[in-house]
Amino acid sequence: MIGQALLHSMESYQMTVLNYWAREKKSSSAEIDYVIGAKGYVIPIEVKSGKTGRLKSLHLFREEKQTQLGMRFNTQTPSYYREKSLLSLPLYLAESCRSICEDFLENERL
Repeated sequence: MIGQALLHSMESYQMTVLNYWAREKKSSSAEIDYVIGAKGYVIPIEVKSGKTGRLKSLHLFREEKQTQLGMRFNTQTPSYYREKSLLSLPLYLAESCRSICEDFLENERL
């Protein structure tokens, strides 16, 4: 559902492809469900089905790539964790993800 919503949110002239990130190291593999671009920034996105989730891969990706913002979709209400620059959105807002990211990056000093 999240992947379909992300594809639908793309402009008609954009290449309709979903990107992800996978790191394969001997003792430390990690993966990010989706990676999108917004306002010239790379935004990693994790999707969690429940309330819990440690987001270890998301934090690793953000540390390695020095990204400005991370996103999580789950079943919770919207929230923002300033100290981690993590925007958490409910699943039903997935189609608005790009515009939310663009507005957020434009208006928030990270």
